Amino acid sequence: MRTSIVVISCVLLSANAALAQDCKDGLAAYATEDYPKAVTIFQPLAAKGDDCAQYQLGEMYMQGKGVPQDKARALELFKKAAAQGNQKAKLMAGFLERK
Repeated sequence: MRTSIVVISCVLLSANAALAQDCKDGLAAYATEDYPKAVTIFQPLAAKGDDCAQYQLGEMYMQGKGVPQDKARALELFKKAAAQGNQKAKLMAGFLERK
């Protein structure tokens, strides 16, 4: 019984690790123009505070790629990423605020 529990735990941990994605996975999807996949990768990462995902998702909202174009949402995401030191996000937030 104890061995079964250990095996099941290892399988579940492996499955979670395989499902875990990072910004590089979203960037790869974006590069192949698989915008729906990129959005599904970036959104949870951005919600957890990943500045790369916040910036990239902001770009997608700004351009309307995979999501409806929404410059206010893009600015919100850029500001979140900029607050963490993301330099590209700082530039984009400044650009949108001047418009």
